[in-house]
Amino acid sequence: MIRLKIPLKNASKPLLIPTFEGSDQAVHPDIVKVGRKYVLTFTPYPFSNELYENPSIVVSNDGISWYEDGIKNPVARPKADDELTSDPDIVYTNGRFYLFYINWKWGGKFFKKARALMKQYTKQYFSAINLIVSRDLKNWSHPLQIVKSGGFSSFFPFTRLIVSPSVTWDRIFRMWYVKVFGCTNTQPRMYYRESFDGIKWSREKKVFIEMPRNEVLWHIDVEKLSNGSYLMIIAAYPQSANCGKVKRLYLALSDDGLKWTVFKEPLLTTSTGESWDSDGLYRSTFTIEDGKIHLWYTGLKNEVWRIGYTVSETPLFSENVYSLNVVEAK
Repeated sequence: MIRLKIPLKNASKPLLIPTFEGSDQAVHPDIVKVGRKYVLTFTPYPFSNELYENPSIVVSNDGISWYEDGIKNPVARPKADDELTSDPDIVYTNGRFYLFYINWKWGGKFFKKARALMKQYTKQYFSAINLIVSRDLKNWSHPLQIVKSGGFSSFFPFTRLIVSPSVTWDRIFRMWYVKVFGCTNTQPRMYYRESFDGIKWSREKKVFIEMPRNEVLWHIDVEKLSNGSYLMIIAAYPQSANCGKVKRLYLALSDDGLKWTVFKEPLLTTSTGESWDSDGLYRSTFTIEDGKIHLWYTGLKNEVWRIGYTVSETPLFSENVYSLNVVEAK
């Protein structure tokens, strides 16, 4: 049973996360702890410039001080001028790191005209989840496309594109993601798949989740716990706003990964005043260690994106409970 004092305290200052283009502005973290080493994937997002939103990796011995350790970032790039990358998520198992991320394709002139006529225009017409694999975080396999949405079908109504995949491993790979029409309140939906090898996936199943009143589901991070339950952090934005106006992170719990209960009180909210995270929040990540939640979260101030760290003052669970992204080194 969760024993939680919320909301968590906001970090007084952001972490220093080195980025390949030199801005040190970072978003969309996802973390795994292997032995005593923390591995963080993220994307640079300098002043919301999506052209630099390429999956990158840094490591740490304490979860606070981060460095590249010989890793050449970014570890994944778009293949063509009409593509973008975003939304990385990392898993470690059997001596390998599995990095999942979104690959977008832009719509051309015909696509833009067609979608504008239907009043459903979004600038991307195709999204796929790609996978790359590495043993040492420095040498990565060629990208494999494992799940996709859109393409020609995106010209038709009710075709949703994938955002924010979140993957866990406990003898099988489990994946959750959100499907959306765009960045405004279009009733996002959450789905689930399974895989034995991370490459071939089951058909998607719709997930049941009811958000707090007037809040819209956006980006997620899911982890399975050692007690068999599932925990999720949700970045949500108000129904009257858009996905760039996330103000709250919510906690959700599930026994089976398919039916979720969302806590009505936010886990974290934007700071007040002139703090580094007072304008907005975004996709965040966590571990459970000694029953406590350790949270690395995205914050925004004056168009500058950073990642901060905070930890719960008291355990959520009994002290022997941990998340399965805390693994022994092999």
